[in-house]
Amino acid sequence: MMNIRRERGITLIALVITIIVMLILVAVTVSAAINGGLFNYAKTASERTEKQIEGEQVYTTVGQDLTVNEIIAKFANPKVTMYGDLNLDGKINAPDATLLAQYIAGNRSLSDQALLNADVDADGDVDEDDDAILRQAAAHNIEELPYKGEIPDEWRN
Repeated sequence: MMNIRRERGITLIALVITIIVMLILVAVTVSAAINGGLFNYAKTASERTEKQIEGEQVYTTVGQDLTVNEIIAKFANPKVTMYGDLNLDGKINAPDATLLAQYIAGNRSLSDQALLNADVDADGDVDEDDDAILRQAAAHNIEELPYKGEIPDEWRN
């Protein structure tokens, strides 16, 4: 009888020691996760995954008719609008106004970037209003584009 109690006592002590060791291991693991940046790393990985998913969705909806190089060019070099600069030389001057007049007359085509830059009133259309505004900007009568004001009749001549 004494041996059974002694064995149960040893078993109980072993159980308590095991529980204490497990609690210590849990505390060390949680501390390492928090101090080691595990949660920050998981958050960063999650954000990267979200961006990859968005990129794949864009590819599947937009990229089906594009080559890999066209997709890279489209997303790596986004187009920045410099209103009025049709010849893409970094300046707004008479040659830009001439290009726009030729385009509106149907005598010339423009690149995608030049068309973005040609919409100097930012209304979504490249038309006679843009021509009148760009001529004034090239003559330095307008300081800021896109122009949102009224277009005087004398500009349209």
